Amino acid sequence: MPVESNYVAWKFQITAILKAHSLIGYVDGSFPSPDKFIRNEQGNITTQVNPNYHLWNTQDQALMTPINATLSQSALSHVIGYTTSREVWLALERRFSSSSRSNILQLKSSLHNISKGKDNIDTYIQKIKQAMDNLAAASVLMDDEDILIHILNGLPQEYNPFNLEEIYAMLKIEEQSLESSHKQDLTPAFPAATMASNYRPPYPSNNKGHKSPGHGRGIGRFGYGY
Repeated sequence: MPVESNYVAWKFQITAILKAHSLIGYVDGSFPSPDKFIRNEQGNITTQVNPNYHLWNTQDQALMTPINATLSQSALSHVIGYTTSREVWLALERRFSSSSRSNILQLKSSLHNISKGKDNIDTYIQKIKQAMDNLAAASVLMDDEDILIHILNGLPQEYNPFNLEEIYAMLKIEEQSLESSHKQDLTPAFPAATMASNYRPPYPSNNKGHKSPGHGRGIGRFGYGY
């Protein structure tokens, strides 16, 4: 997964691998490099190499290799010259999760250019979510209304646009569902016998041929039918 196009997912995967092997301390700074040279009893630095530093540096260089192997040539060009895995980690963080104006504009542009095309809905929505995660990593949060606008704008022409009545109907259904859930949460649990004694069967209906109002034209393009 290219770090430049999806830094959030890249960091998530690499972090999980490093934690699984108890190596995360090398990149997050919690396991810093020991002194390169041993100090004498007076606290002065000698010319004798610290064996702990040698072990740490060997492991750190071994860790840099797989991290660099996940980078594209473009991303690798931003970390050339750094000598520790933490320096590489921080350089990538500054480059690809920066909240700079130019980076935010680039991320917003990427989101704006996402369209469904030949993708199925799951893939299309996942691309939208991926772009939103990248913006969130740059401390840019989006309202639900803005997200909905991006989703609708990226749909092809064969998806018929909503009209006001369809949007109203969907909102009413959602409102009724929320009210029903709220009432269920507030209703105390009665014994089964009490519920049975209070039950009254409904009067039979003579309107056998009457069609339920819910069996007409469906709501919009999200699978409610027509």
